[in-house]
Amino acid sequence: PFAPESFDYVYSLGVLQHTPEVARAFAALPPMVVGGGQLCVDYYEKTIKSCLLPKYWLRPFTKHLPKHQLFTLLHQLVPFLLSMSRTIGCVPLVGRFLRRLIPVANYEGILPLSEKQLTEWALLDTFDWLSPTYDNPQTLWAATAYLENAKLDEIEVLRAGHLVARGRKP
Repeated sequence: PFAPESFDYVYSLGVLQHTPEVARAFAALPPMVVGGGQLCVDYYEKTIKSCLLPKYWLRPFTKHLPKHQLFTLLHQLVPFLLSMSRTIGCVPLVGRFLRRLIPVANYEGILPLSEKQLTEWALLDTFDWLSPTYDNPQTLWAATAYLENAKLDEIEVLRAGHLVARGRKP
């Protein structure tokens, strides 16, 4: 419902990878930016390592569950999975890598969260991992190409937890 070139800043964080056609979804954004305005997006990064994450081998099954059923199931499982992740994380040298094999979001030692927050974030982010119909991580190359194809200037693509891609419309 917005006219083209309506915004000085356009950002899309945590959205584009959940669309069926990421390139097409991205292409809808630059026309909304005024000349001299800025665009910023982020994506999950597609790497060989990320393809091994449990969410990618579980989601083919979990995305078909009714959302309320999946959430209820995770509400019951997450405390156990989080405990298991913490225990495995204590293994010297390899624990912090092995804990990634447990299908639960574990922010212990990463974010300054209370015990209650750690559990809540684990539930919500694990649900976010397993429930989306679409999850299309992008490569650094693809994120850069989207900005270049949009003819943006001052292009930057950073690894900051996710791929963060930004540029300025001439």
